[in-house]
Amino acid sequence: MKRFPFLTVALIAASVIVALITSFGADDDVLQWLFIGRPDSVGLEDIAGGQVWRLLTPLSVHFGPLHLLFNMMWLWDLGRMIEARMSLVSPGISCAGPDCSDRSETGLTRPA
Repeated sequence: MKRFPFLTVALIAASVIVALITSFGADDDVLQWLFIGRPDSVGLEDIAGGQVWRLLTPLSVHFGPLHLLFNMMWLWDLGRMIEARMSLVSPGISCAGPDCSDRSETGLTRPA
Protein backbone atom coordinates (compact mmCIF):
# COMPACT_ATOMS: atom_id res chain seq x y z
CA MET A 1 0.00 0.00 0.00
CA LYS A 2 1.37 3.39 -1.00
CA ARG A 3 1.83 6.01 1.67
CA PHE A 4 0.81 9.61 1.15
CA PRO A 5 3.95 11.77 0.56
CA PHE A 6 3.42 14.05 3.58
CA LEU A 7 6.88 15.61 3.64
CA THR A 8 6.89 16.24 -0.12
CA VAL A 9 3.50 17.95 0.04
CA ALA A 10 4.59 19.96 3.09
CA LEU A 11 7.74 21.18 1.32
CA ILE A 12 5.75 22.13 -1.77
CA ALA A 13 3.15 23.97 0.33
CA ALA A 14 5.87 25.82 2.26
CA SER A 15 7.58 26.84 -0.97
CA VAL A 16 4.35 28.12 -2.52
CA ILE A 17 3.45 30.06 0.65
CA VAL A 18 6.92 31.62 0.87
CA ALA A 19 6.82 32.50 -2.85
CA LEU A 20 3.50 34.30 -2.35
CA ILE A 21 4.59 36.05 0.87
CA THR A 22 7.83 37.27 -0.73
CA SER A 23 6.12 38.16 -4.03
CA PHE A 24 8.46 35.70 -5.76
CA GLY A 25 11.54 37.22 -4.19
CA ALA A 26 10.62 40.87 -4.70
CA ASP A 27 10.03 41.69 -1.00
CA ASP A 28 13.49 42.29 0.45
CA ASP A 29 12.14 42.93 3.94
CA VAL A 30 10.84 39.36 4.18
CA LEU A 31 13.71 37.79 2.24
CA GLN A 32 16.32 39.07 4.68
CA TRP A 33 14.86 36.71 7.31
CA LEU A 34 14.92 33.70 4.99
CA PHE A 35 18.47 33.80 3.63
CA ILE A 36 21.45 32.15 5.30
CA GLY A 37 22.49 35.55 6.61
CA ARG A 38 21.78 39.23 6.31
CA PRO A 39 23.76 41.12 3.65
CA ASP A 40 25.72 42.95 6.36
CA SER A 41 26.49 39.83 8.43
CA VAL A 42 29.88 38.17 8.44
CA GLY A 43 30.14 34.40 8.08
CA LEU A 44 27.48 32.55 10.01
CA GLU A 45 27.03 35.05 12.82
CA ASP A 46 23.22 35.07 12.45
CA ILE A 47 23.06 31.31 12.86
CA ALA A 48 25.56 31.36 15.71
CA GLY A 49 23.32 33.99 17.32
CA GLY A 50 20.45 31.49 17.46
CA GLN A 51 18.71 32.03 14.11
CA VAL A 52 19.02 28.37 13.14
CA TRP A 53 15.97 28.47 10.84
CA ARG A 54 18.27 30.18 8.33
CA LEU A 55 19.79 26.76 7.59
CA LEU A 56 16.51 25.52 6.09
CA THR A 57 14.47 28.49 4.89
CA PRO A 58 16.54 29.16 1.73
CA LEU A 59 15.02 25.91 0.43
CA SER A 60 11.67 27.63 0.04
CA VAL A 61 12.79 30.87 -1.66
CA HIS A 62 12.00 31.09 -5.39
CA PHE A 63 12.47 34.04 -7.73
CA GLY A 64 9.66 33.75 -10.21
CA PRO A 65 6.75 31.50 -11.15
CA LEU A 66 8.81 29.33 -13.53
CA HIS A 67 11.55 28.85 -10.94
CA LEU A 68 8.89 27.70 -8.46
CA LEU A 69 7.04 25.54 -10.99
CA PHE A 70 10.06 23.60 -12.21
CA ASN A 71 11.53 23.13 -8.74
CA MET A 72 8.17 21.86 -7.45
CA MET A 73 7.87 19.46 -10.39
CA TRP A 74 11.27 17.97 -9.49
CA LEU A 75 10.38 17.93 -5.82
CA TRP A 76 7.08 16.16 -6.53
CA ASP A 77 8.71 13.48 -8.68
CA LEU A 78 11.82 12.88 -6.60
CA GLY A 79 10.24 13.50 -3.19
CA ARG A 80 7.54 10.88 -3.75
CA MET A 81 10.11 8.33 -4.90
CA ILE A 82 12.34 8.97 -1.90
CA GLU A 83 9.43 8.88 0.55
CA ALA A 84 8.15 5.63 -0.96
CA ARG A 85 11.51 3.97 -0.31
CA MET A 86 12.44 5.54 3.01
CA SER A 87 10.85 6.62 6.25
CA LEU A 88 9.24 10.05 6.58
CA VAL A 89 12.35 11.49 8.25
CA SER A 90 14.85 10.28 5.63
CA PRO A 91 13.70 12.55 2.78
CA GLY A 92 13.91 15.54 5.11
CA ILE A 93 17.47 14.65 6.01
CA SER A 94 18.43 13.94 2.40
CA CYS A 95 16.90 17.27 1.36
CA ALA A 96 18.12 19.44 4.23
CA GLY A 97 21.56 17.89 4.68
CA PRO A 98 23.10 18.95 1.37
CA ASP A 99 21.28 22.28 1.47
CA CYS A 100 22.61 23.12 4.95
CA SER A 101 26.09 22.13 3.90
CA ASP A 102 25.93 24.24 0.75
CA ARG A 103 24.42 27.23 2.54
CA SER A 104 26.97 27.01 5.35
CA GLU A 105 29.82 26.94 2.88
CA THR A 106 28.36 29.93 1.05
CA GLY A 107 28.00 31.81 4.32
CA LEU A 108 31.59 31.10 5.27
CA THR A 109 33.19 31.84 1.93
CA ARG A 110 31.29 34.83 0.59
CA PRO A 111 33.29 38.05 0.46
CA ALA A 112 32.84 40.40 3.42
